Amino acid sequence: MYQDKIEQEANKALLNIRTHRIQKNIFVQSKLEPLNFLPDESVCDATHIARDILSKRTNEEIITLSKAIDSMLQMGENLLLSLSVKLLNASKTRKSVVLTQGRELYLLCDYFDLNTLTLKK
Repeated sequence: MYQDKIEQEANKALLNIRTHRIQKNIFVQSKLEPLNFLPDESVCDATHIARDILSKRTNEEIITLSKAIDSMLQMGENLLLSLSVKLLNASKTRKSVVLTQGRELYLLCDYFDLNTLTLKK
């Protein structure tokens, strides 16, 4: 995908946003503090890895980041379908595209400017 097409495709995808899907952030919904909650055994390792990465951030900054991620995924939902089809069409051997949350964020990273978040670094 060429950089000059990004704004055009992002604007087109924004027009097709589904407004009925409103997902509350887990930290807001459950009133969890990201650096202090006790994780379930199944996500304990991932939680501690995340806490190590985010150790210099406050709970409020982490919640702001998680809300930004939720918004990016919600706004980019329609664009992801288009990007997935492009990946399939660009490859002769690829049969499918698995869209994990990490993969979705990677595909959408060129479409969002994170400098608008009121966070240091």
